[in-house]
Amino acid sequence: MLLSDSLTLTGKIDSIDVPVIQILYLCLFIWRIFLFTFFIFNFIVTCLGGGQLVVGVWLQNLWTPYGSLLPTYSLFSPTTLIIIMGAIITVVGFFGAFGSLMENKCMLIVYFIFVFLMLLLEIIITVLGCTQKEIVQETVTQQMVISIRESYDPTEVDDEQGLVKIWDQLQVEMKCCGVNSYSDWYNIYAWPNKQRVPDSCCQNYKPGCGQLEPLYWHKQGCLAEVGYWFMKKLHVLGVIALTLAVTQILFMVGAMYLMCRLRRLYQ
Repeated sequence: MLLSDSLTLTGKIDSIDVPVIQILYLCLFIWRIFLFTFFIFNFIVTCLGGGQLVVGVWLQNLWTPYGSLLPTYSLFSPTTLIIIMGAIITVVGFFGAFGSLMENKCMLIVYFIFVFLMLLLEIIITVLGCTQKEIVQETVTQQMVISIRESYDPTEVDDEQGLVKIWDQLQVEMKCCGVNSYSDWYNIYAWPNKQRVPDSCCQNYKPGCGQLEPLYWHKQGCLAEVGYWFMKKLHVLGVIALTLAVTQILFMVGAMYLMCRLRRLYQ
C-alpha cells in the first residue's frame, strides 16, 4: 500500500513543486523508520518474553519448594508468575512486531488491547496491594504458620517440598525465628507438647541449641524481617514499575498512531 502510494506520488511529480515532493518523500521516509523502529522494539520484546518463559520453566524445578511456605496459594509462586508473564509478553510482542511489519491493522488493534489490559491489570494490582495490605499480610501470616505447625518435620528423610531447608535458610539469613515470634514453633506437629525451636533460630548456632532457653534464640519474627527487606527494595520496585508503565504507554501511543495512519492509507 505504501509502495503504491510512493509510485503514485512519483507519477505526479510534474504537477507538484519540488520542495513539496521532498517534504512528502521525507514524511514517507520517517514513516518507514517509525515502522522499522516499532518492529525492532517489539521483536526484542518478543525475544525477551520467550527467554523469560524458558527461564521460568527452568526455575520451576528449583523454586517449587518455596511454594510450601504458602501451601494454599502455592500456585501463585514467583516462578508461576514468571512463566505467565513470559507467555503474555511473547504474545503481545508478536502482535506488535508482525502487525507493524505487515502493516496489519487488526493485529495492531489486538496489540493495543493487550497492552492496555496489562497496564490496567498492573494498576488494579497496585491499588489492591495498597488498600488491602492488611488482608494480604494476614493471609500470608496464616499460611506461613500453617506450614510450620502442620508441614515442618526435620525427621523426614526425604523432604520433598524442601520446607525444612527453606525455613532454616530463611531464619539463618534473616536472623529471625518463626512467623511472628519464636513461640510459633511451640507444640507443632514435629514436636508436640514441647516448647522448643529449630536450631536455625539460635543466635549462635550449635547442635541442640533450639532446646535451650529463649534467651539464646532470635526474638524477631521472620515476617517482620521480610517486610523490612521488601521496604528497603521498594524504591527499586517503584523505578521498575514506573519505567514499565511509561514504556507501555509509549507502545500504546505508537500502536494508535500506526492504526490511524493505516486507516487513512486504506481509505
